[in-house]
Amino acid sequence: MTEDGNRPVSMRASNQDREKVAGILHAAAADGQLSMVEVDERLRATYRAVTLDDLRPLTHDLSTQPVFESPLPVVPLTEPAPVRAWSVMSSIERRGRWMVPPNFEVSTVMGSATLDLREAVFVEPRVHITVNTLMGSATIVLPEDVEVDVDGVGFMGTFIGTAGQPTLAVRGAVRVTGFALMGSVTVRRANTRERARGALKRVAGGDRPAQAQ
Repeated sequence: MTEDGNRPVSMRASNQDREKVAGILHAAAADGQLSMVEVDERLRATYRAVTLDDLRPLTHDLSTQPVFESPLPVVPLTEPAPVRAWSVMSSIERRGRWMVPPNFEVSTVMGSATLDLREAVFVEPRVHITVNTLMGSATIVLPEDVEVDVDGVGFMGTFIGTAGQPTLAVRGAVRVTGFALMGSVTVRRANTRERARGALKRVAGGDRPAQAQ
């Protein structure tokens, strides 16, 4: 990803990224690497930081360096990810941990499709999904930390995005385009009940929810 064709664009920092840097600065002050004045100045800069490039200089001369997470669960392709799925008078479901290529196409004829991206692994941080339905329906459920752009057409049907703005620091983007003929396409985020089920599933699977700071 570049800006003006040459200069790389740094990923935007999340609250978790800022807290990592703040923790390192506090530890550096405790062991004498930084004075109280220095740590105060750097902490102020930490919480003003917008991008990861703003954060990196704040710890460059310290013995401990932060490890920033990838913008989305991104993995290199060892095998080509499926680039399309289709159904005729049947259903398509993609849930849990599944691989999403940069461009993915879904087609349904008198059928249904559900793409749940909340636990999906993205090949690239930016994804383009094309959805075409004929007398069918499709639903795309988004994570809380991606931007979305819905630009589809409905003819005697609906093609709508109800996702709203991300509720967490933005780490990627999903663009949804396509055509709904006598059918429907809905792009949304998980509702309260679905989020609760997901949290219970993670706890049952051994994952502990993050503690509030």
